[in-house]
Amino acid sequence: MRPTGLVVAGDEGQIVSEQTEQAEELDGPQTWLKDHPNASAGIGCAIVLVIVSLVVSVVIWAARQPNPLSSDSEVQASEPSLTATDEPAPSKDPYAEIREEEGFVSKEDLRTKWPLTVKAGLLTCEATEAGGLELQIVTFIAPEGDQYALNGTAQSQTDLPAIDPIWKDDALVEGVKLNIGPLVDAGLALC
Repeated sequence: MRPTGLVVAGDEGQIVSEQTEQAEELDGPQTWLKDHPNASAGIGCAIVLVIVSLVVSVVIWAARQPNPLSSDSEVQASEPSLTATDEPAPSKDPYAEIREEEGFVSKEDLRTKWPLTVKAGLLTCEATEAGGLELQIVTFIAPEGDQYALNGTAQSQTDLPAIDPIWKDDALVEGVKLNIGPLVDAGLALC
């Protein structure tokens, strides 16, 4: 419905004409907001709620995604689905040959952040004496057979390379390595 007459506004924006229905249609939301002064605050709150809801949704979605900085986010091949007649394929343990040896340690066994780039290996501890002191030389043997000096004593008392080539960097602090103390402690327990 279009107005048939003019709507006259006063100096302060008040509507002088008695044609409110026609004025609402002519001015649209502006006139309605004048009649409902608290509505703009409600609309603002609704906009804020929509934005907060979107942000919360994005945060929840992101929290459910794998962490690209975590070593646990490595892509694994998916298993084919099984039917009632299929039997699960036996899982091949890549460390089956060394798993039962004394000193075997793996990412799953340590129960802390695994500090190495290899997933398992053997710890050794050899007690020795130097300068009248009893020392413990802790080494780590990687699955490929490479042996590394794990503690400072092993580095100073052997010709083995330091563990640095397979020691993970801390993804959160640049220039810092992950804590290797729990692995050294597990090795010292073997002496």
